Amino acid sequence: MARARPGTPTEWSHKSPVDTTMLLIIAALTVAGIVAVFSASYPSTSRPLEDGTPGNAYRLLVTQSLHAALGALLCLLCSYIHPRRFHDWALRGLIAAVFLMLLVFTPLGVEMGGTRGWLRLGPVMFQPCEFAKIALIVFLARCISAAKEWPTRQVYTYAAAMGTTGLMCGICLVQNDLGSAAVMFCFGLTAIFFAGLRWWAVALTWGLASVLGLGLAWVEPYRWRRITAFLHPTHDTDDTAYQIIRMLIACARGGLIGPGLGLSREKWLGLPARHTDAIFCVIASELGFIGAATLVLVFLVFMYRGVALARLQPDGFSSILVASLASCIALQAFINMGVATGVLPCTGITLPFISAGGSSLLMTLAASGIILSLSRQARARSKEAQSECQQAA
Repeated sequence: MARARPGTPTEWSHKSPVDTTMLLIIAALTVAGIVAVFSASYPSTSRPLEDGTPGNAYRLLVTQSLHAALGALLCLLCSYIHPRRFHDWALRGLIAAVFLMLLVFTPLGVEMGGTRGWLRLGPVMFQPCEFAKIALIVFLARCISAAKEWPTRQVYTYAAAMGTTGLMCGICLVQNDLGSAAVMFCFGLTAIFFAGLRWWAVALTWGLASVLGLGLAWVEPYRWRRITAFLHPTHDTDDTAYQIIRMLIACARGGLIGPGLGLSREKWLGLPARHTDAIFCVIASELGFIGAATLVLVFLVFMYRGVALARLQPDGFSSILVASLASCIALQAFINMGVATGVLPCTGITLPFISAGGSSLLMTLAASGIILSLSRQARARSKEAQSECQQAA
């Protein structure tokens, strides 16, 4: 069976409109993130500095807004790039991602919180693993898009895909970033799932990875303490389980509708990472169960819309890419929310669109731009199908 090249000229045009639903969700989540970061960061940024200098309560608001503006431009740029370009640049993007991730072990690398995962280029700080997540998904979409058409090649394709994913996860582990390694693996497995590889291979891979993850946690005492704190959060409330307890209290105090935006008590009472990893707890404590559930629903719609767009793509690469990008963004959001609500162990993963952090927001909006680019040919194909139905009638 011949393979269709991604985004043939008759199916993709920069003049075609993007998917309106996806665009509105992206814009709404970005604006919500700016508001949430300002509310969550106010207690820390408004306090005077150690030298007595008055704090600037609007510092992170300005920073997040600037990152959102740059991300919006990046999203717009990616939405006008032809899908064939992503296909052709996949290998080079992966090589660039590996290079940047290895560059953190040079003097340009910066260690924060025990993880050496940042690059400092002058005044700019960047986390290469955020770019690597997108590069991995694009490369895997290209690598495994043929597996559905030639089932006999599935074993080789599976080996190549998991080998590449294992390489990226291994670099994250060397950086002492188990959370990013786990997320990277989930992204790779998601792409394989949408490629249509045999279910038993996906299940077996997940089982083996779970055993390996527990083994890696066992050999590092602090990682194992996180697992035990997750299973028994009330046994060590002053040390390892402190963050879990504070997050659970913050979520619980929000009640059904919450006291209102900006009125959380827990963000003033020592909630760790309130504007990054635990920002969902601040949202839940201010807007209650209704607000938190609404955010979960928005990410579900985001993922559903991405999978729906995948069904309208003209080729395997585009279909796998759009479904994987949308699902992986939502998957990272659900992992973050799972940690915040005590369903998953602490991983140090940001909430896409919402958490403070330039690298995460820029790369999330770049991935959203790729989704919007692919939605142009999905809408074009949908219109063609409608016209064919009308002619047949």
